[in-house]
Amino acid sequence: MLLTGLANRRLFTDRLVQALARYRRTGERFALHLLDLDPFKEINDRLGHPTGERVLRAITERVDSLLREVDPFARLGGDQFAVIQPGAGAHHAHER
Repeated sequence: MLLTGLANRRLFTDRLVQALARYRRTGERFALHLLDLDPFKEINDRLGHPTGERVLRAITERVDSLLREVDPFARLGGDQFAVIQPGAGAHHAHER
């Protein structure tokens, strides 16, 4: 959690359980995005861990800049990230 400042897997799982409970209770939709940086191991191996850490921080900042404050964003481990976007798809259903 310290490297990126993001929630960890445990906190993210709690937020996902809450989103599922809200969906069951109210029908509020949400999107779940899973991000896996496949070539990340190569960055660490070829350029070193300090460079890998800078890459992780940069990715975290870029993704976070695209999200709302209500969108939980977590680093699940190593090069795996996840985002929950509550209310996703709700506007499209009303516009049609």
